[in-house]
Amino acid sequence: MQRTTVLAFAAGMAAAGSALFVTGFGPEHDHKGHQNGSATDHADHAMTPEEEMAAYMASIMPGEPHADLAKGVGTWDAVTSFVMEPSAPPVAGVGTMETEMVLGGRYLVGHFHMDDMMGMPFDGISYTGYDNLRGEYVSTWMDSFGTGIMYMTGHMHETGKMQLQGSAAAPGGEKHMKIISEWQDDDHFTDTFMDKQPDGTWVKSGQIKYTRR
Repeated sequence: MQRTTVLAFAAGMAAAGSALFVTGFGPEHDHKGHQNGSATDHADHAMTPEEEMAAYMASIMPGEPHADLAKGVGTWDAVTSFVMEPSAPPVAGVGTMETEMVLGGRYLVGHFHMDDMMGMPFDGISYTGYDNLRGEYVSTWMDSFGTGIMYMTGHMHETGKMQLQGSAAAPGGEKHMKIISEWQDDDHFTDTFMDKQPDGTWVKSGQIKYTRR
């Protein structure tokens, strides 16, 4: 398997899968701006201590983006299809993902498992939230095929699709990837994985289809 494909495959299993539950509940939730009265709303003047505390308290409260994430709590079956070699057909696999909200409804945790990935069991954990101050979705990912933690950020677009983008360290240098998620209905969504090539172009490396149990 190519190292770039391994990274995209591993990073995307739950990182995007859990983060992108929000796309299934309508493009009207276009969470691009700052939420809940963030401190940046007061950037045009120096805040008093009282204003600063009020802005801080508002910024830490879960809002609509977090409620959208909570709609994805449950158990999901995953069917994977990834390109291992450019000249060979995609390789299929199956897995499961369990998701739950933690820390007062602020983060969605995803636990992904495959009995067989490259002849070995595979497990990954993601934490996904919405950063009120930065006005963007944030996600971390770690798994049994690595020792690092991947960080991705992204937005939901007017089309109803979500895109997360990030990078991961690899022996050959930093590898950049993005994951685009689209819901078919409340119980089905698809993640598409793209790898960045040396010439700056993006090439599709795989896909995961999720079905709610």
